[in-house]
Amino acid sequence: MSLDAADSILAEVKRLSGADSAVYAGTCLCAAELARDFTECYGDMDEHFYDRLARYYGEAARAARRPELAAELRERFRNLNASFASMGWGMGSVVDPEME
Repeated sequence: MSLDAADSILAEVKRLSGADSAVYAGTCLCAAELARDFTECYGDMDEHFYDRLARYYGEAARAARRPELAAELRERFRNLNASFASMGWGMGSVVDPEME
């Protein structure tokens, strides 16, 4: 799947479910996890790729601000945060402290 396709899917999920929904948060988090997995399998990507990865993570973190949703997704955020710490391109700096 291309990043443009992922963006289109996320936009449609946001339109249908709302920016603060559990569905949107989970879908954004899934996109970030898939991008992380792609990097781990295929190696270093370009800046554009990591900008998108950071945006997916940020969208998921913003959507997961509700305490019950943050608690439900916390382990997935922790796994991403740990992966970001070892990635280049400044990914460690995008970690949301509230999602630790």
